[in-house]
Amino acid sequence: MNNLLSIRGLTKSHGHTRALRGVDFDVDRGEVIGLLGENGAGKSTLISILGGYNVPDSGMMTIAGERYVAETPEEAMAVGIGSIRQKFKVDPELTVVQAIFRASYHVNKPAEE
Repeated sequence: MNNLLSIRGLTKSHGHTRALRGVDFDVDRGEVIGLLGENGAGKSTLISILGGYNVPDSGMMTIAGERYVAETPEEAMAVGIGSIRQKFKVDPELTVVQAIFRASYHVNKPAEE
């Protein structure tokens, strides 16, 4: 099957701590994935790499067969990848939908008249 997202051999270290060790991961179109694991398993590191908050040390990612590397969250959003960070501040002025998509909402928010 042709994967929408394919990750091969992804590694990431923070100092002497290896957060990701040769991760292989595929997601097909329309598939919903849950990442489960104990603290320190690398779930947040993987999502931060996909979302452009972190750069892997090695490995390869593709989206729809095209090589994917995002060095900023804006680059990730440009190809349709976003994430909700574990710790974020709630903005009481936003609706639930705006809060979920707040990064793109603030970028595309209409100017006040």
